[in-house]
Amino acid sequence: MKYLKLILYNILLIFLLLLVIEYFLPTISLPINTNRRINLLEHGPNQNKNFKSSVKNETIDFFTDENGFLNENSKSKYIYAIFFGGSTTENILINPQKRFTKHIENKLRKDCECDLTILNGGVSGNNNLNNFLSFIAKGIPLKPRFVFLMGSLNDYYQLNRNLSYWNISDNKSVLTTNQPLLFRFFNFLKNNLFTDIYYHLKSTGITALFNKRNDSVIESNIDFNKKEFMAIINSFNYLSNALDIKFIFMTEPYLDLKYGKLEIGAISNLIDTTDLTFIDLEKMVPKEKKYFLDNTHLSEEGNLLVSEIIFDKIKLINDNNQN
Repeated sequence: MKYLKLILYNILLIFLLLLVIEYFLPTISLPINTNRRINLLEHGPNQNKNFKSSVKNETIDFFTDENGFLNENSKSKYIYAIFFGGSTTENILINPQKRFTKHIENKLRKDCECDLTILNGGVSGNNNLNNFLSFIAKGIPLKPRFVFLMGSLNDYYQLNRNLSYWNISDNKSVLTTNQPLLFRFFNFLKNNLFTDIYYHLKSTGITALFNKRNDSVIESNIDFNKKEFMAIINSFNYLSNALDIKFIFMTEPYLDLKYGKLEIGAISNLIDTTDLTFIDLEKMVPKEKKYFLDNTHLSEEGNLLVSEIIFDKIKLINDNNQN
Protein backbone atom coordinates (compact mmCIF):
# COMPACT_ATOMS: atom_id res chain seq x y z
CA MET A 1 0.00 0.00 0.00
CA LYS A 2 2.89 2.31 0.83
CA TYR A 3 4.45 1.76 -2.61
CA LEU A 4 1.14 2.36 -4.36
CA LYS A 5 0.73 5.72 -2.64
CA LEU A 6 4.27 6.63 -3.64
CA ILE A 7 3.59 5.75 -7.28
CA LEU A 8 0.36 7.77 -7.34
CA TYR A 9 2.10 10.70 -5.67
CA ASN A 10 4.85 10.70 -8.32
CA ILE A 11 2.33 10.46 -11.16
CA LEU A 12 0.42 13.43 -9.77
CA LEU A 13 3.63 15.40 -9.29
CA ILE A 14 4.73 14.76 -12.88
CA PHE A 15 1.29 15.72 -14.17
CA LEU A 16 1.32 19.02 -12.27
CA LEU A 17 4.86 19.73 -13.43
CA LEU A 18 3.82 19.21 -17.07
CA LEU A 19 0.89 21.59 -16.62
CA VAL A 20 3.23 24.28 -15.27
CA ILE A 21 5.68 23.79 -18.16
CA GLU A 22 2.81 23.89 -20.69
CA TYR A 23 1.52 27.13 -19.18
CA PHE A 24 4.81 29.01 -19.33
CA LEU A 25 6.05 27.72 -22.69
CA PRO A 26 5.42 30.05 -25.65
CA THR A 27 2.71 28.92 -28.06
CA ILE A 28 4.31 27.10 -30.99
CA SER A 29 1.20 25.73 -32.71
CA LEU A 30 -2.46 25.42 -31.99
CA PRO A 31 -3.90 21.91 -31.62
CA ILE A 32 -5.77 20.54 -34.64
CA ASN A 33 -9.17 19.52 -33.39
CA THR A 34 -12.21 19.30 -35.65
CA ASN A 35 -15.10 16.94 -36.13
CA ARG A 36 -15.33 17.84 -39.83
CA ARG A 37 -13.75 15.64 -42.48
CA ILE A 38 -13.93 14.95 -46.20
CA ASN A 39 -16.74 12.51 -46.89
CA LEU A 40 -15.40 9.27 -48.43
CA LEU A 41 -18.47 7.52 -49.84
CA GLU A 42 -17.69 3.85 -50.23
CA HIS A 43 -18.84 0.38 -49.30
CA GLY A 44 -17.29 -0.94 -46.12
CA PRO A 45 -14.12 -2.98 -46.73
CA ASN A 46 -13.90 -6.77 -46.36
CA GLN A 47 -17.60 -7.58 -46.44
CA ASN A 48 -18.95 -10.98 -47.40
CA LYS A 49 -22.73 -11.09 -47.36
CA ASN A 50 -25.67 -12.02 -49.52
CA PHE A 51 -29.23 -10.84 -49.86
CA LYS A 52 -32.39 -11.86 -51.66
CA SER A 53 -33.36 -9.73 -54.65
CA SER A 54 -37.05 -9.23 -55.31
CA VAL A 55 -36.37 -8.35 -58.95
CA LYS A 56 -35.44 -11.88 -60.07
CA ASN A 57 -36.03 -13.69 -56.78
CA GLU A 58 -32.42 -14.78 -56.55
CA THR A 59 -29.66 -14.54 -53.97
CA ILE A 60 -27.14 -11.79 -54.71
CA ASP A 61 -23.59 -12.17 -53.41
CA PHE A 62 -22.27 -8.99 -51.84
CA PHE A 63 -18.58 -8.79 -51.09
CA THR A 64 -15.94 -6.09 -51.00
CA ASP A 65 -12.16 -6.13 -50.93
CA GLU A 66 -9.84 -4.42 -48.45
CA ASN A 67 -10.46 -1.05 -50.15
CA GLY A 68 -14.24 -1.26 -50.30
CA PHE A 69 -14.41 -2.11 -54.02
CA LEU A 70 -17.15 -4.54 -55.07
CA ASN A 71 -14.67 -7.35 -55.64
CA GLU A 72 -13.46 -10.39 -53.80
CA ASN A 73 -9.92 -9.93 -52.51
CA SER A 74 -7.82 -10.86 -55.53
CA LYS A 75 -4.42 -12.50 -55.62
CA SER A 76 -3.62 -10.50 -58.75
CA LYS A 77 -1.57 -7.42 -57.98
CA TYR A 78 -2.12 -5.99 -61.47
CA ILE A 79 -5.03 -3.55 -61.23
CA TYR A 80 -5.83 -2.93 -64.89
CA ALA A 81 -8.79 -0.57 -64.48
CA ILE A 82 -11.08 0.96 -61.87
CA PHE A 83 -14.67 1.95 -62.62
CA PHE A 84 -16.24 4.76 -60.59
CA GLY A 85 -19.87 5.80 -60.75
CA GLY A 86 -23.27 5.50 -59.12
CA SER A 87 -25.74 2.65 -58.99
CA THR A 88 -25.49 1.91 -62.75
CA THR A 89 -21.81 1.09 -62.21
CA GLU A 90 -22.45 -0.55 -58.84
CA ASN A 91 -25.00 -3.02 -60.29
CA ILE A 92 -26.04 -4.13 -56.80
CA LEU A 93 -28.98 -6.21 -58.12
CA ILE A 94 -26.79 -8.20 -60.54
CA ASN A 95 -24.65 -11.07 -59.33
CA PRO A 96 -20.95 -10.13 -59.40
CA GLN A 97 -20.05 -12.62 -62.14
CA LYS A 98 -22.60 -11.02 -64.50
CA ARG A 99 -21.71 -7.36 -63.97
CA PHE A 100 -20.11 -5.57 -66.91
CA THR A 101 -16.92 -5.00 -64.89
CA LYS A 102 -16.46 -8.76 -64.46
CA HIS A 103 -17.27 -9.44 -68.12
CA ILE A 104 -14.57 -6.94 -69.14
CA GLU A 105 -12.08 -8.56 -66.78
CA ASN A 106 -12.75 -11.99 -68.31
CA LYS A 107 -12.47 -10.63 -71.88
CA LEU A 108 -9.17 -8.88 -71.14
CA ARG A 109 -7.70 -11.93 -69.40
CA LYS A 110 -8.57 -14.06 -72.41
CA ASP A 111 -7.23 -11.49 -74.85
CA CYS A 112 -3.86 -10.91 -73.17
CA GLU A 113 -3.57 -14.36 -71.55
CA CYS A 114 -2.52 -12.62 -68.36
CA ASP A 115 -3.68 -12.19 -64.78
CA LEU A 116 -5.35 -8.84 -64.09
CA THR A 117 -8.14 -7.30 -62.02
CA ILE A 118 -10.92 -4.85 -62.84
CA LEU A 119 -12.25 -3.02 -59.77
CA ASN A 120 -15.84 -1.83 -59.35
CA GLY A 121 -15.98 1.39 -57.31
CA GLY A 122 -19.66 2.15 -57.94
CA VAL A 123 -21.71 3.47 -55.01
CA SER A 124 -25.42 4.23 -55.32
CA GLY A 125 -26.10 7.96 -55.58
CA ASN A 126 -22.47 9.04 -55.92
CA ASN A 127 -21.78 12.07 -58.06
CA ASN A 128 -18.57 12.85 -59.95
CA LEU A 129 -17.06 14.84 -57.07
CA ASN A 130 -17.70 11.95 -54.66
CA ASN A 131 -15.99 9.63 -57.13
CA PHE A 132 -13.08 12.02 -57.69
CA LEU A 133 -12.39 12.07 -53.94
CA SER A 134 -12.55 8.25 -53.84
CA PHE A 135 -10.11 8.07 -56.74
CA ILE A 136 -7.69 10.36 -54.91
CA ALA A 137 -8.04 8.51 -51.59
CA LYS A 138 -7.86 4.90 -52.72
CA GLY A 139 -7.66 4.63 -56.52
CA ILE A 140 -4.37 6.38 -57.23
CA PRO A 141 -2.24 4.21 -54.87
CA LEU A 142 -3.31 1.10 -56.84
CA LYS A 143 -1.77 2.56 -60.05
CA PRO A 144 -4.36 1.29 -62.54
CA ARG A 145 -3.76 1.55 -66.25
CA PHE A 146 -7.27 2.92 -66.87
CA VAL A 147 -9.82 4.76 -64.76
CA PHE A 148 -13.44 5.05 -65.93
CA LEU A 149 -15.99 7.55 -64.66
CA MET A 150 -19.68 6.98 -65.43
CA GLY A 151 -21.44 10.14 -64.33
CA SER A 152 -24.34 11.98 -65.92
CA LEU A 153 -27.69 11.16 -64.28
CA ASN A 154 -26.84 11.68 -60.59
CA ASP A 155 -24.87 14.81 -61.39
CA TYR A 156 -27.59 16.38 -63.49
CA TYR A 157 -30.26 15.83 -60.85
CA GLN A 158 -28.09 16.81 -57.89
CA LEU A 159 -26.75 19.96 -59.58
CA ASN A 160 -30.22 20.86 -60.80
CA ARG A 161 -31.60 20.56 -57.28
CA ASN A 162 -28.68 22.07 -55.32
CA LEU A 163 -27.02 24.32 -57.95
CA SER A 164 -23.56 23.32 -56.68
CA TYR A 165 -21.79 20.19 -55.47
CA TRP A 166 -20.85 22.18 -52.35
CA ASN A 167 -24.51 22.93 -51.54
CA ILE A 168 -25.41 19.26 -51.15
CA SER A 169 -26.26 18.64 -47.50
CA ASP A 170 -27.30 14.98 -47.43
CA ASN A 171 -24.98 11.97 -47.20
CA LYS A 172 -23.39 12.98 -50.53
CA SER A 173 -22.02 16.25 -49.12
CA VAL A 174 -18.33 17.03 -49.53
CA LEU A 175 -17.77 17.57 -45.81
CA THR A 176 -19.24 15.53 -43.00
CA THR A 177 -19.33 15.83 -39.24
CA ASN A 178 -19.53 13.15 -36.59
CA GLN A 179 -22.95 11.57 -36.85
CA PRO A 180 -25.19 11.35 -33.76
CA LEU A 181 -24.72 8.25 -31.63
CA LEU A 182 -28.16 6.90 -32.57
CA PHE A 183 -27.35 7.19 -36.30
CA ARG A 184 -24.05 5.37 -35.81
CA PHE A 185 -25.84 2.66 -33.83
CA PHE A 186 -28.38 1.99 -36.59
CA ASN A 187 -25.64 2.15 -39.22
CA PHE A 188 -23.72 -0.50 -37.26
CA LEU A 189 -26.82 -2.71 -37.19
CA LYS A 190 -27.29 -2.28 -40.94
CA ASN A 191 -23.68 -3.10 -41.82
CA ASN A 192 -23.01 -5.89 -39.34
CA LEU A 193 -26.18 -7.61 -38.16
CA PHE A 194 -29.07 -6.98 -40.54
CA THR A 195 -27.36 -6.59 -43.91
CA ASP A 196 -29.68 -9.04 -45.68
CA ILE A 197 -32.80 -7.28 -44.40
CA TYR A 198 -31.48 -3.86 -45.47
CA TYR A 199 -30.53 -4.87 -49.02
CA HIS A 200 -33.72 -6.85 -49.46
CA LEU A 201 -35.74 -3.75 -48.53
CA LYS A 202 -33.53 -1.67 -50.82
CA SER A 203 -34.15 -4.05 -53.71
CA THR A 204 -37.93 -3.66 -53.24
CA GLY A 205 -37.63 0.12 -53.33
CA ILE A 206 -39.12 0.61 -49.86
CA THR A 207 -36.03 2.49 -48.62
CA ALA A 208 -36.91 5.25 -51.07
CA LEU A 209 -39.85 6.12 -48.82
CA PHE A 210 -37.34 7.47 -46.30
CA ASN A 211 -35.57 9.62 -48.87
CA LYS A 212 -36.23 13.27 -48.11
CA ARG A 213 -35.34 14.30 -51.66
CA ASN A 214 -38.10 16.23 -53.38
CA ASP A 215 -38.01 15.60 -57.12
CA SER A 216 -40.81 18.06 -57.67
CA VAL A 217 -38.23 20.86 -57.49
CA ILE A 218 -36.44 19.47 -60.56
CA GLU A 219 -37.29 21.48 -63.63
CA SER A 220 -36.15 20.72 -67.16
CA ASN A 221 -35.76 24.42 -67.93
CA ILE A 222 -33.07 24.99 -65.30
CA ASP A 223 -29.58 25.32 -66.75
CA PHE A 224 -27.70 23.04 -64.35
CA ASN A 225 -24.21 24.01 -63.25
CA LYS A 226 -22.22 22.99 -66.33
CA LYS A 227 -19.15 24.88 -65.09
CA GLU A 228 -18.77 22.72 -61.97
CA PHE A 229 -19.80 19.59 -63.87
CA MET A 230 -17.05 20.04 -66.44
CA ALA A 231 -14.51 21.30 -63.87
CA ILE A 232 -14.71 18.06 -61.87
CA ILE A 233 -14.46 15.87 -64.99
CA ASN A 234 -11.53 17.89 -66.35
CA SER A 235 -9.78 17.76 -62.97
CA PHE A 236 -10.29 13.98 -62.87
CA ASN A 237 -8.82 13.73 -66.37
CA TYR A 238 -5.89 16.06 -65.66
CA LEU A 239 -4.81 14.28 -62.47
CA SER A 240 -5.16 10.85 -64.07
CA ASN A 241 -3.07 11.78 -67.09
CA ALA A 242 -0.43 13.42 -64.89
CA LEU A 243 -0.04 10.05 -63.17
CA ASP A 244 0.00 8.08 -66.45
CA ILE A 245 -3.50 6.69 -65.87
CA LYS A 246 -5.79 6.77 -68.91
CA PHE A 247 -9.08 8.51 -68.06
CA ILE A 248 -12.31 7.64 -69.88
CA PHE A 249 -15.64 9.36 -69.24
CA MET A 250 -18.95 7.58 -69.87
CA THR A 251 -22.56 8.71 -69.88
CA GLU A 252 -25.16 6.46 -68.27
CA PRO A 253 -27.62 4.46 -70.36
CA TYR A 254 -31.28 4.58 -69.42
CA LEU A 255 -34.63 3.23 -70.59
CA ASP A 256 -36.76 6.21 -69.61
CA LEU A 257 -36.59 9.30 -67.40
CA LYS A 258 -39.23 11.40 -65.74
CA TYR A 259 -37.26 14.65 -66.02
CA GLY A 260 -34.41 16.15 -67.99
CA LYS A 261 -34.10 13.94 -71.08
CA LEU A 262 -33.06 16.80 -73.35
CA GLU A 263 -30.62 18.23 -70.83
CA ILE A 264 -29.00 14.87 -70.10
CA GLY A 265 -28.82 14.19 -73.82
CA ALA A 266 -27.04 17.53 -74.24
CA ILE A 267 -24.27 16.35 -71.92
CA SER A 268 -22.96 14.26 -74.81
CA ASN A 269 -22.67 17.36 -76.99
CA LEU A 270 -20.94 19.16 -74.12
CA ILE A 271 -18.34 16.39 -73.76
CA ASP A 272 -17.86 16.25 -77.53
CA THR A 273 -16.52 19.81 -77.47
CA THR A 274 -13.58 18.66 -75.32
CA ASP A 275 -10.62 16.37 -76.00
CA LEU A 276 -11.78 13.86 -73.36
CA THR A 277 -11.81 10.18 -74.25
CA PHE A 278 -15.51 9.44 -74.20
CA ILE A 279 -17.94 6.51 -74.44
CA ASP A 280 -21.51 7.69 -74.97
CA LEU A 281 -23.38 4.74 -73.48
CA GLU A 282 -26.57 6.80 -73.27
CA LYS A 283 -26.73 6.77 -77.07
CA MET A 284 -25.01 3.42 -77.71
CA VAL A 285 -27.26 1.23 -75.55
CA PRO A 286 -30.69 0.81 -77.20
CA LYS A 287 -33.61 1.94 -75.08
CA GLU A 288 -35.14 -1.53 -75.07
CA LYS A 289 -36.63 -3.27 -72.04
CA LYS A 290 -34.40 -6.34 -72.37
CA TYR A 291 -31.34 -4.26 -71.50
CA PHE A 292 -32.76 -2.85 -68.27
CA LEU A 293 -34.09 -3.99 -64.90
CA ASP A 294 -35.93 -0.68 -64.54
CA ASN A 295 -35.62 2.78 -66.07
CA THR A 296 -31.99 3.37 -65.11
CA HIS A 297 -30.36 0.07 -64.12
CA LEU A 298 -28.92 -2.52 -66.48
CA SER A 299 -30.14 -6.08 -66.78
CA GLU A 300 -27.77 -9.02 -67.27
CA GLU A 301 -28.16 -8.59 -71.03
CA GLY A 302 -27.50 -4.87 -70.68
CA ASN A 303 -24.35 -5.55 -68.66
CA LEU A 304 -23.10 -7.90 -71.35
CA LEU A 305 -23.72 -5.32 -74.09
CA VAL A 306 -21.99 -2.55 -72.11
CA SER A 307 -18.99 -4.82 -71.47
CA GLU A 308 -18.61 -5.40 -75.22
CA ILE A 309 -18.74 -1.66 -75.97
CA ILE A 310 -16.14 -0.81 -73.31
CA PHE A 311 -13.89 -3.75 -74.20
CA ASP A 312 -13.84 -2.65 -77.84
CA LYS A 313 -12.84 0.88 -76.73
CA ILE A 314 -10.00 -0.46 -74.59
CA LYS A 315 -8.79 -2.63 -77.48
CA LEU A 316 -8.87 0.35 -79.84
CA ILE A 317 -6.86 2.51 -77.44
CA ASN A 318 -4.29 -0.24 -76.86
CA ASP A 319 -3.97 -0.93 -80.61
CA ASN A 320 -3.46 2.79 -81.35
CA ASN A 321 -0.77 2.98 -78.66
CA GLN A 322 1.11 0.10 -80.25
CA ASN A 323 1.10 1.67 -83.72
